Amino acid sequence: MSFQTPITVSQAIENIERKPKTDDEFLENLLSTRKDDPMAFSILSLLSPSLGNEEWRFEKDHLHPKAGFTKENLHTSGMPDDELEFCLDETHFDSLPNLHLLAERENRSKQGQPLVAWLTQRVKETGLSEADLRLRSLIPVGMSLDLRDFKSFYLARKDELKNRLNLSLEMKA
Repeated sequence: MSFQTPITVSQAIENIERKPKTDDEFLENLLSTRKDDPMAFSILSLLSPSLGNEEWRFEKDHLHPKAGFTKENLHTSGMPDDELEFCLDETHFDSLPNLHLLAERENRSKQGQPLVAWLTQRVKETGLSEADLRLRSLIPVGMSLDLRDFKSFYLARKDELKNRLNLSLEMKA
């Protein structure tokens, strides 16, 4: 049995003989990529070119931990009832708008912490500003990090990722 080596999004695009169609539908499909999809790491890498340091191993990580997405946790967070269905949908909490790349060691130390607690801890540990850490994970400045605001977080970050992907793909084409 032979296995093909996976290719990156950039390599796949280069293999296309014509300019790829990067309309909203194409970008929406990319952004719906789930964590366990083989393309997820490649797309996140394309979104985070500054993480190309070969001395580090990077892993896919949920910004808002997957374990938090239970009806009980969402109620406890103060989430409005009309947003529960959206937030309990795996296609939202387990897709690219709720994922980023973290160095392996950093991901191990996060251990399912709520996003707001983890970011506060990282500010103390690294001495970097919250704005710098948000930029690194492509989290819009001023966006609430509380789980109760997941739907607006998801939609804002999805727009941010869509803009970044569009720019990146235009530059590659």
